[in-house]
Amino acid sequence: MAEGAVYLWTLPMFHCNGWCFPWSLAALCGTNICLRQVTAKAVYSAIAEYGVTHFCAAPVVLNTIVNAPPDETILPLPHVVHVMTAGAAPPPSVLLAMSQKGFRVAHTYGLSETYGPSTVCAWKPEWDSLPLVTQGRLNARQGVRYIGLEGLDIFNPQTMQPVPADGPLPKQ
Repeated sequence: MAEGAVYLWTLPMFHCNGWCFPWSLAALCGTNICLRQVTAKAVYSAIAEYGVTHFCAAPVVLNTIVNAPPDETILPLPHVVHVMTAGAAPPPSVLLAMSQKGFRVAHTYGLSETYGPSTVCAWKPEWDSLPLVTQGRLNARQGVRYIGLEGLDIFNPQTMQPVPADGPLPKQ
């Protein structure tokens, strides 16, 4: 996040992808935007009214955002909004739909008991030229381990062999 980021709270601060942001935003002279209730309409309104640049959300919240009725959305978005999602792996179709609406989603996975995110699906510039469906499948992968977790491996579910972060996608 850059200095002056505007962060929308859609998950609790104690949550894996939440507990690093209160102090990060203070260090970056950022702004916190809190919602009374997380709804698609409230998310879109906060983006338009307050210039939200970032938020974290569970895949179910992303699903709510992409399936919101037209009268609850503000599209096109006034700018790209960066989103981090974690927990259960988000379906590629949800990641694709978020991308089509102007959100840039990073898929992470975390261990709240130990630290924030443990892995992040680091976007590669060469993915920009791939078909959107392939981009969605790539972004749904668990990704690259954080430096403090050198013992963590990502496995191909078909072969149960470790897969390098830039390795080929398993056949579906």
